[in-house]
This record gives sequence, structure tokens and C-alpha cells, in this order.
Amino acid sequence: MIKVGEYLGRGKNKKKILEVVSLSNGWVLAKTENAKSSRDFKVRTIIDIDSKKFYTPRHAHFAIDFYGKICHNKERAEKVFRAIIEVWQGKSVNEILQKYMKKDDVNFLVLRWYM
Repeated sequence: MIKVGEYLGRGKNKKKILEVVSLSNGWVLAKTENAKSSRDFKVRTIIDIDSKKFYTPRHAHFAIDFYGKICHNKERAEKVFRAIIEVWQGKSVNEILQKYMKKDDVNFLVLRWYM
């Protein structure tokens, strides 16, 4: 089993494991240190415990990208977030795009990309 304090990766990519969460499908989520600051971290999904084969889940990339959007323009980011929730609840993507965005709006393509 993978434990807090052990290391994940090889060479310059070797990082100390800070937290571990076991998933019901047998995979493990591991929070590891990262190099940008003392508070920086990465989330890894370990899909094979024996070989410690891992990848970074897509939702982690989304969360980081969305956080950047919030920092840049909170009001627009909130619109995107509301739109994503409505689509998740089953509303039509085209209906949501018409509701939140104007086709001449610069952020129309950003919202369209998320949908």
C-alpha cells in the first residue's frame, strides 16, 4: 500500500506523498508535493499500486484552469459555472449558450469549449 511520506515518481519527478485516499475501484488518489512553492501540490491517480503507474486526473486540470478564470474575472467565471451546473442538470447546451452568452461576446467560445 502507498503511504504518506513515501515518494512517487522517478528522478526529477520524484515527489513526496502528502495525503492518500483509496477509491472503491482499487485506485488511489495521492496528493504530492510540487516545486512552485511550499503550498504547491499535485493530485495523482495511481491506477496500478505495484508499479505505481499514475496520471493527473482531468478534473484537476479543469479546477486549476477555472480558478485562474475566477481570479481574472469573478463575474464571468460565475456565469460559466452557473451554465455548467444547468447543463449538468439536463438543460440543452444551446439553450444555456443563448441564455448566458451573446455570440459577439469574447467569452462565447470559452463557454462553448466547456460545453
